[in-house]
Amino acid sequence: MKIRGKNILESYLTLLGVRFTESFTEQYFNEHPYKFSLYGISKMLFDYGVDNGATQIPDKEQNLSEIGTSFIAQFGGDFVAVYKVESEKVSFIWKGVNHVLPAAKFIESWTGIVMLAETSEKSIEPDFKEQKKIEMLSHLKKVALISSLCLITFLAYIYKIYYTNLGVSLLLVVNIVGMYIGGLLLLKQMRIQSHYAVKICSLFKQKDCNNILESKAAKLFGTISLSEIGFGYFLTNLLLLLLFPASLPAIALLNILTLPFTLWSVWYQGAKVKQWCALCLIVLTLLWVIFFINLLFGYTDIARLIFFGAEKTEVIYFQLFIAACCYLASILGVISR
Repeated sequence: MKIRGKNILESYLTLLGVRFTESFTEQYFNEHPYKFSLYGISKMLFDYGVDNGATQIPDKEQNLSEIGTSFIAQFGGDFVAVYKVESEKVSFIWKGVNHVLPAAKFIESWTGIVMLAETSEKSIEPDFKEQKKIEMLSHLKKVALISSLCLITFLAYIYKIYYTNLGVSLLLVVNIVGMYIGGLLLLKQMRIQSHYAVKICSLFKQKDCNNILESKAAKLFGTISLSEIGFGYFLTNLLLLLLFPASLPAIALLNILTLPFTLWSVWYQGAKVKQWCALCLIVLTLLWVIFFINLLFGYTDIARLIFFGAEKTEVIYFQLFIAACCYLASILGVISR
């Protein structure tokens, strides 16, 4: 049996053959105020055009096998979607995973309360076609992001120089990680569900990064989000390292200019809003990792001598101009996505 989703609503809709999108249904379930009650599950099923009703089975041992169809059962302190009842065992879905228990063992934890449902031609997710388009677009964005990361990694190691230059290789790896984390931040900002983003954000007890991402401080001039700027920053670093290696001093210089922001961001999260965004903290850490790599391999010294030394040439200014244009174009491209 194909299992979709991680909650009781998605599992039961799958058993009933009701069409739905995982992203919308998961968000709808998570945001429902009564999702952990029989009333809430019933209300959600009605919203999907599924008629349903709950009842108490008087004799669990005798009547379990007579229910005859897939149903939701109150199992201990939770709900499970039962899809097969045999004389000696019961098969059900709990939190998106198949379970099989001896019938006697199942009956011990089953309260006797069941919910039965009946579908019709009207049984479908609200605005299913529109939600399906949104879900497909989300999948395409994820595929594009992963493909871009793989392509960038492949291109990086085509060039022989990156086999021998450890410093540049480390910068490539760190910026690839930064681009991935920046992509997760963009997905959070666009309210697109991401299992990995949720996992990382749940490292802290508030279990969400949105309070930080949606704050006024997370937007430059009130319109440009810092997650967009961060994604564009790491993307540009990768492109410059691959296609314009001479701009390495400019990369090191710009990185130094970002460090005061990291200190302010930590202060803002810890002292101002008293909440932490795990994804944001990873980005801040990566900025410092880039700085220490530049410091270790002498790229910061090169940047200081080139841009602040006595000898400056038109070539140097041209390199800085090219790098600045690349950062601007990349960030504007992300903003206008």
